[in-house]
Amino acid sequence: MPKRHIVQIRVLVLLDSIFVIGGIFGYMALESLTFTDALLRTLLTFSTLGYGEVTSQSFMGKWFTIGLIVVGVAVI
Repeated sequence: MPKRHIVQIRVLVLLDSIFVIGGIFGYMALESLTFTDALLRTLLTFSTLGYGEVTSQSFMGKWFTIGLIVVGVAVI
């Protein structure tokens, strides 16, 4: 595999990691979720699966989710 591809893969993994960590802490702060629930919600949002039982309760949580969807689709 060319070195350029390895660098690109590393950058994408780093970006994904940053956004997942940001999503986890964002949901923990805005929605008072546990780490596990925040991780689940972040991964469901990024994967665009959507899961009926997982909904944001607060106004800011809804806007945070919208931002994660936009970023998740752009990164993936």
